[in-house]
Amino acid sequence: MSFSAQQVLNLPFPRLTNSCKLETSTELPSSLIGILPHIHIDRCRTATMSSPPTEQTASSSASNTTPAVSTTSTATESSSSSTTSTTTESSSCTAAPAPTQFISPAPCLSDVRASSAWVVGQARHVEIDDGAIESELSRHPQHYSPDKLPPSWASSYHFCDGTPLTAQYIFVLDALNFCFWPLDGYEYSDLADSLKRVLQQDNHAFDAQHLLQLTEEKLEGWLQPPPQGHFWQYQAKLDDKRQYKEGGHVPIPLLAQRTRALRELGWGLIRFYNGHAANVVRAAQGDASRLVELLTASFPAFRDSCLYKGRQLFLYKRAQILVGDLWGAFGGQGLGAFNNIEQLTCFADYRVPQLLRALGILKYDESLASAIDRKEELIPGEQEMEIRAATIQAVERMVTSLKEKGVAITSQQLDWLLWERGEATMEQLKPHHRTLTIFY
Repeated sequence: MSFSAQQVLNLPFPRLTNSCKLETSTELPSSLIGILPHIHIDRCRTATMSSPPTEQTASSSASNTTPAVSTTSTATESSSSSTTSTTTESSSCTAAPAPTQFISPAPCLSDVRASSAWVVGQARHVEIDDGAIESELSRHPQHYSPDKLPPSWASSYHFCDGTPLTAQYIFVLDALNFCFWPLDGYEYSDLADSLKRVLQQDNHAFDAQHLLQLTEEKLEGWLQPPPQGHFWQYQAKLDDKRQYKEGGHVPIPLLAQRTRALRELGWGLIRFYNGHAANVVRAAQGDASRLVELLTASFPAFRDSCLYKGRQLFLYKRAQILVGDLWGAFGGQGLGAFNNIEQLTCFADYRVPQLLRALGILKYDESLASAIDRKEELIPGEQEMEIRAATIQAVERMVTSLKEKGVAITSQQLDWLLWERGEATMEQLKPHHRTLTIFY
């Protein structure tokens, strides 16, 4: 069976109660268990599609890519390349049908704020210094000037041609946007640039069918550091201590997990969205929170939540940053137009808390600080969750303070400024925390 994007949202999503018991309002069909996120989504809503979904099996959808979302897009969309930057989004394909009724969208991003605030209130290892926030904002207002917003997304290392192909690129990019630290010197810019080069050489490389059939060997070839990228610049600084010879093979960390993430992305795109990332975006109808909801419902690797002292902590770092990337890449227009972009929170990773700690805004207890400074790996758990939750809440408090000072800024924009600053000064900062994870 195939499902439309709207029907994905209307499935009986389970939630974890405080007793850690999985509950749903209706019995789940066994065929759906593997695709449902373990997240709390408000089930007090109804929706009907203007046209029924296509009935087919997963295997036939993978081979025939029959639309699960009504659309008139053609091969023109998947064959768009960087040489067709004049093609407009609206001319490539039409929007998916709107639901005739939609009541009470899932709280989603408000859950991120509420659950992270609760964790900060319970935290034993991490705290936020409000005095340090006021001191930083008063002493260094130049770092938070509206003139810096938003930073140019179409930088040298991003693919950005203004067509739906850019959306396909962003989905692949953010499906892989996690855990670079095991490979010293490999950074986000290396990932973005390597994927850009792949797409420039073959504008069908990220077609959903190809993602579904991706091998680890193929992906490792895609992700080899670009010649002039940060990784090789870092290696050059090591001189005789360098670990890799330029042009030689570089092992990519968590390769199996990254390959699975792209296969799942391909499968979800084919089954629910006719193979096109742009159709996922259209199904959200300009609602940033709803797009995060669709991403976590359709693609398992985006379900960034965990249990902290018996309660769920919702973070959704990569799902949120995907929305932010669309907004940045398309300049808030077309596929990047969202009427509530300000609902996005900070994207809780390891670079922003590294900077916030250096600014004195985040304070760690002695045992946690020592472990991080020794570059010890933190297992996923209480300490790591507290760092991420505190990062979200610290940025929220900074946004509130800046607004009181007359600086109009969103959490997403402030995150970008802090991340850019952290990237530029990383070598002068104390180490960041290290956790092996697919979520950030």
